[in-house]
Amino acid sequence: MSSIIGIGYENLGDAATLGGPGWSLTQPVTNLQDDDLAVYAETTGTTATIIVDLGSAKSPTLFALSAHTCADPSATLQLTGGTTSGGSEVYPGSAIAAWPFTPLDYDGSHFPLIVYAPNAGSARYWQLVVSGSASMRFGRLSVMRVFLPDYSPEYGSISDGWQDPYSTVDRAGNGADLAWSRRDLRSVALEYPAMTHAQGSAWHEIQRTHGITGEVFYLADTQDRERQQQFSFLGRMRKLGALENPFYRRNSAAVAIDERGGAP
Repeated sequence: MSSIIGIGYENLGDAATLGGPGWSLTQPVTNLQDDDLAVYAETTGTTATIIVDLGSAKSPTLFALSAHTCADPSATLQLTGGTTSGGSEVYPGSAIAAWPFTPLDYDGSHFPLIVYAPNAGSARYWQLVVSGSASMRFGRLSVMRVFLPDYSPEYGSISDGWQDPYSTVDRAGNGADLAWSRRDLRSVALEYPAMTHAQGSAWHEIQRTHGITGEVFYLADTQDRERQQQFSFLGRMRKLGALENPFYRRNSAAVAIDERGGAP
């Protein structure tokens, strides 16, 4: 059995042609391709339909929307894939809960909407539909392949921790608290202890092409959708460990990933 923790890489959505009905003329669906999470696409109704034309048949397995305002607990997600725009003959996905996890608040700047479909196949056109109860905003679309070696990574010095707090608390002259609350961002450190040479080669290429500036997606669990939504996030890599050879025909590597901020 392969790892249940994955790292999404190579956002195919950025080079794709995006379309779909029901988007604002001033905040169009193409804003999902902007690296700035504060730049958003906005629906005119209660349904967001994103049609992704990859130009040729490709096999992404992770589809995610980050920095969003879909706060309807009963909202649904549906992914389909086909050879024509809106087609579903390659992957006739069914509607699933957009919120498998029940948080204290439905904060879309923290919790992404995720469809992980490892057996979806290869298609040129992919369609992601979010059905809610109000108009919605979305900051970033991820359409990615997922790095999943044979063995789950070991957690580093932090497992599911946080970056240094962005909120601040000062004291007035009379001792009263003066608090400025800002959303704190997550961080995770991982070590892959035993990869095949092929997996090590793939990881080396991810490091080479993404570095510390390219986006990746930390997929906390490929099987449990509740944990997947609670702990997964869009981020960038840091502290890129060298590809090592701990024993015969095996590679190892370590990495830390910091969550991206900037959602409005």
